[in-house]
Amino acid sequence: MPQKALQLSLAMFETSIAASVTIAARWPILWQTMHAPSHTSLAETRLMVDEKVAALVEGAFAVQLASFAFAGQMARGEVRHAGDVMKAATDAMQAALKPARRRIVANAKRLTGI
Repeated sequence: MPQKALQLSLAMFETSIAASVTIAARWPILWQTMHAPSHTSLAETRLMVDEKVAALVEGAFAVQLASFAFAGQMARGEVRHAGDVMKAATDAMQAALKPARRRIVANAKRLTGI
């Protein structure tokens, strides 16, 4: 479990850095959209909103699947101690964050060329 917690912490650290980079790269685009819209800036703004909605829906669906899996484990008597509950909670959290994390890191790479 400590290794999984470390992996989750490192993933969240990478995500926070990627989010900062993405926000910094998108700020001029959003400014242009507000003051002198172009096809490019409008397309990027639409993409930004669409990605957030898609990540939300995918994350919510993934949490439901993780919850159903845990309910099945409970019904079969496979949940024996608090560590099992913590593992289920961590799995659900990772499932919820995976779609957003994937998009955030991809956007940072796309917008900065790194």
